[in-house]
Amino acid sequence: MRRVPQDVITTKWSALPHPAQEQVRELFAAAKRPVILSCRSEKRRKEAEVVLGTVVRKLEKQLPRMPFPLKTKEYHFDLEKLMERNV
Repeated sequence: MRRVPQDVITTKWSALPHPAQEQVRELFAAAKRPVILSCRSEKRRKEAEVVLGTVVRKLEKQLPRMPFPLKTKEYHFDLEKLMERNV
């Protein structure tokens, strides 16, 4: 973990391009599925879906304004491309 000064984040980091934002949204949806499906009772499943839906909507709303390092690329949010690159 690296501590990055706030002034560096505000001056040098920028928002993700639109295709990368879409991949992050897909990542959120993929992360929700196993949590919701792990709930055995229908009541808990619905509760988990409501809570996770709220959190994901808030994150998606903030995503266009979230700063990311300049070296962040679209493939960082695509598991298949990362696997290909690291092999």
